Amino acid sequence: LGRVLVGPEPGVTRDPVPVRVSHRGKKMMLIDTAGLRRRGKVMSNADPVDIATSLATLREIKWCQVCVLLLDATQSPALSHQDLTIIQAIASQGKGVVLAFNKSDVMTQKQKTQFEKDTSNLQKKVWLLGNVPLVMTSSLNDQGLEDLLDACQHTHDVWRTKLSVSRLMDWVTDLKRVGVQMSRGKPTPKFARQIDAGPPTIVLTCRHADRSTDGWESFLVNSLRQRFGLDGVPIRLVIRDEVSVSKARKGAQEASSKGQGARREEGALGLDVAGDD
Repeated sequence: LGRVLVGPEPGVTRDPVPVRVSHRGKKMMLIDTAGLRRRGKVMSNADPVDIATSLATLREIKWCQVCVLLLDATQSPALSHQDLTIIQAIASQGKGVVLAFNKSDVMTQKQKTQFEKDTSNLQKKVWLLGNVPLVMTSSLNDQGLEDLLDACQHTHDVWRTKLSVSRLMDWVTDLKRVGVQMSRGKPTPKFARQIDAGPPTIVLTCRHADRSTDGWESFLVNSLRQRFGLDGVPIRLVIRDEVSVSKARKGAQEASSKGQGARREEGALGLDVAGDD
């Protein structure tokens, strides 16, 4: 950890610095990156160092698995528009998110009250990820660091969640039983399966999939999140049409039948030639 330079002023960290740690018997790679400034400020100043450090940070987001967004607990609002933009960018890359609010040891009572107010509706602000883990830390006093690593490990486990077909089909059955989303004109879920993890990627086969809307898909994602505890990570939902899947299967079967028929004809022709000889 002695390789990492820190200071009270922004802009101390320039290049990403990797550090290997072991936490509760599990090995982690922590990468300290430069903070992200507003794009307008970076481009207006045209500082090549700021541009290079921002690009390096974005590159690390692409290759990591869980991102810790480190914020100042004494600042108000707790989450600025820039912070929400960064969270959205992280989620679009398919990464898990943990929010860490530093300097919690120097917060005044007024700041604590404002912080609680700002974070009371946090889930609505970061709806792409559900209940994002929030950890209060103090790097000066080493407070909350164990909790932060625990939150990172938990988010990584959620990010790697694998759901069996039976569990997903139980979810589909309950959707049909409740019937909330089965209003007229909406798709009808038929089959669900997970095709990837990190983040969880679910394929939902539906009848009339072309009737799907953003609101309906958001309802399904939130339902998956609540059912299986997938908070802090994005969920990728792929809607497929039942008719399209059936046509694809039928086409594959027909192609296979034609191939077998062609092989039988070739075999028969070979026998005839052998017989003639």
